[in-house]
Amino acid sequence: MTALVLKHSQNFLQSLLDGLKIVGKQIGHIFMSIAEAGQRSQQIRANEHLATVMKHEYPDMTYHELLAHLNQKTISNWK
Repeated sequence: MTALVLKHSQNFLQSLLDGLKIVGKQIGHIFMSIAEAGQRSQQIRANEHLATVMKHEYPDMTYHELLAHLNQKTISNWK
């Protein structure tokens, strides 16, 4: 009888640990997604500054054209 109870306890604990591993992976994925979103928003914000600084190097482009070009390059690197 004791062996049966121990076996069920082990199965329960193993199931619980397996469930925690899955939840841990999901939480880790959520935090990674949040971190990536933060990095991307900071890069786009940096692109706004770069477009202002680089405007004199590209006189044929408007600020918005240069910003769109920088953002497009940034987005293509994420894929």
